[in-house]
Amino acid sequence: MIKITNTLRAQFAQAEKLLLNTGWTKSHSVCHDGGATGNFGICFIKNGTPIYLNYKTVGTILEIIEA
Repeated sequence: MIKITNTLRAQFAQAEKLLLNTGWTKSHSVCHDGGATGNFGICFIKNGTPIYLNYKTVGTILEIIEA
């Protein structure tokens, strides 16, 4: 079980805001990664490319967008 800390919540909020401000569109949420693909969380799409914001990707997304 993943422990959701206030720090992680803040990172999610910051990443979501940055994605939306850089042209990504919130599409849908996937609650379960049944195929172990990593495609779970909140899906954002830009130019036909999806990215999933979840506890595994939030740090990387923040690093890329803030760079």
